[in-house]
Amino acid sequence: MSNLFELEHLRAVLPSSKGDLVLVDDVSLTIQPNECFGLLGESGCGKSSLLTAALGLFQITHRFKEAKIRDDWIFPFQSQYESKDTWNNTVSGRSLYRGTDLLSLSSAELATLLGSDISYLPQGLASVLTPIFSIGNQTREPLDIHTPNMRSEKMKDRVFEYLDLVNLADAKDRYVLDPGKFSGGEA
Repeated sequence: MSNLFELEHLRAVLPSSKGDLVLVDDVSLTIQPNECFGLLGESGCGKSSLLTAALGLFQITHRFKEAKIRDDWIFPFQSQYESKDTWNNTVSGRSLYRGTDLLSLSSAELATLLGSDISYLPQGLASVLTPIFSIGNQTREPLDIHTPNMRSEKMKDRVFEYLDLVNLADAKDRYVLDPGKFSGGEA
């Protein structure tokens, strides 16, 4: 049986003027098909950094965090390095999903897997949802991307199924509501 997911010596580093900050250091693990895997740890220990590095999202999420901290940096570290390749080298090792190294994929190739085969639900999901779009539209977005030929009514029915799966009361009525109308646990 081949591995579903495998990390080999994964390392993620944030460069800084005071030296490299190692957020993920030499992590290796294997997950078999149908195996249940849990990642536990104290707040701030690197769970999210590990997952974003493994999914090829480390650079995006850490750029965003830095940009929020320093409003004057639209693309942090860009001025310190000459090319995007240097930034990409902040994650090393291998992250294999069904034998494909996620870290070697282009953005377009990675986008075909994310949301269809692989999903990442970050901590504090309410802060990730866009307040001006309804829950229905935001839940529908991966379907729009990965099943563009699906009829609109079928997509809406599928979203209702998803909302029912997470036991969201009155899903059909709440489809049109924005995230601010939901409690923290519901969002």
